[in-house]
This record gives sequence, structure tokens and C-alpha cells, in this order.
Amino acid sequence: MAAILIALTPVSIQAQVPHHILSFVEHSDTLLTATFDGNPVGIVNNISPDHWEWRSGFFTNVTDQTNVKSTLWEEPSGETGVNFLDVHFFETDIHGMRNLGLEITSELQGFDTEPKNVNGGFGFSFTGALIGGAAGYSTTDVYFSDLGDSTVPDGSSTLGLLLISTAAMFGASRPRTEPRS
Repeated sequence: MAAILIALTPVSIQAQVPHHILSFVEHSDTLLTATFDGNPVGIVNNISPDHWEWRSGFFTNVTDQTNVKSTLWEEPSGETGVNFLDVHFFETDIHGMRNLGLEITSELQGFDTEPKNVNGGFGFSFTGALIGGAAGYSTTDVYFSDLGDSTVPDGSSTLGLLLISTAAMFGASRPRTEPRS
């Protein structure tokens, strides 16, 4: 009986190791953030509105790819389409490890009948040895939240640009007077 308890102990301890959390938040059609266990992670490149490429900087030898797949999340209520995350492995380092990344598209149309994850919910997990991030062999759960395009105001204002250009035009066309001596 004691031998059985000792043999099960490592499995029980290993099963209690918490998974890491990789979370993506779409703030607007041009702003997406990525965090790993609550800390900013990787590089997010905005390719075009509602389209990003994320390179994690985690060079991995992902060993279990059965759950690593393209995944759909619902858009916020009232919006059409889906959020689509497609797993990519980018450049390879000198050890043969690959840079884990995702291509992310929001408001993608044509997937109305496909099963989708709840906005803000769990999507998939991957397991492997991460270098430069979590040390050793670990499991990471991936989540995606779309806050909707109206939650972050656009950083530019066409009215402001119009006012600046109009002021510059009037300033340039005003007659100059020479100081009297």
C-alpha cells in the first residue's frame, strides 16, 4: 500500500501545477495587447485594421500540438463575424527552437455556423518547453477578449487636423509688415 502512495505522489503534485495564462485583448480595430501571466509579452504588429501578427519571443519545441489549432471566439454582442486566432511558428533559432506566434483577425465573416468560444473565454492549450519565458515543461491556456471597437477612441481627429491646417494657411497668407526704423 505504501508503494502505491509513493508512486502516485509525483503525479498528484504534477497535476496541481497551475497552467500559465496567455491572454489577448482587442481594444480597438488597431490596438491589441498580449500578456503572459499578467505581464506584457511578445510583439504585436498591426497589419491592417482588425488584423495582427503576434510573435511571442518564446522559442519552443512544442511537444503536444493536438490542441494547438486555429480557434474562433465570438464578437461582442451586436457585432457580426468572429475573432480568429491561427497558430504560427515563425523564425527558428540556432537550437532548432521555433518562435511561437499567432495571426489574429477580428470581425471575420462567414463562420456563422461554426462553434465559437465565448468572448473572453478559454480557447485552447499548448504544452512544451518554453525558452525565454516560463522555464521548463509547462502548459499554457490561451484566452481572447474583444472589448469592441467603440471602447477606445481613435487617437487622431480630422477636425483637429483641419483646424491646424486652416490656422497655418491663414498665418502664411497674412501680409507681413516691416518694422519702422
